[in-house]
Amino acid sequence: MTDQAPAACPTPETHNWGCGCPTDQMPASRLAEAVSILHDAMDNGVKDPVIRQKLIGQLVGACHHAAELRAAVEQSAEAHPPRETWRVKVWDVDEWMPAGVSSSHRESGLNRLTVRRSANPDDKFRLVRETTTWTVEETG
Repeated sequence: MTDQAPAACPTPETHNWGCGCPTDQMPASRLAEAVSILHDAMDNGVKDPVIRQKLIGQLVGACHHAAELRAAVEQSAEAHPPRETWRVKVWDVDEWMPAGVSSSHRESGLNRLTVRRSANPDDKFRLVRETTTWTVEETG
């Protein structure tokens, strides 16, 4: 591997740690190696309590940073990006009902609202923004 990661790094194993992409985290094999090296250093001669505490602090900090990165990656792992649509609704007896098709642009929704109000001045209309977000659910 080179020091330069590809433009898109889908997993930590496809690039070197430190590329700055959303999956920028130490691969598990490198983290295990770092833990092993620190453990050996602490067992085999790091007697100075200040140095031992500094090593422990660095390890805890690295683990905390890895956990934050992992949480950010998991949070952004959506099945599909959010969708936003605009729909005109009309009051019909006792509930709001769709009055035509939805639009992915607010301006189109406003235009449809204006047309509906002009054509039916006695009816009550409103513009509704519908948002949908899909997320990947843990199953076990």
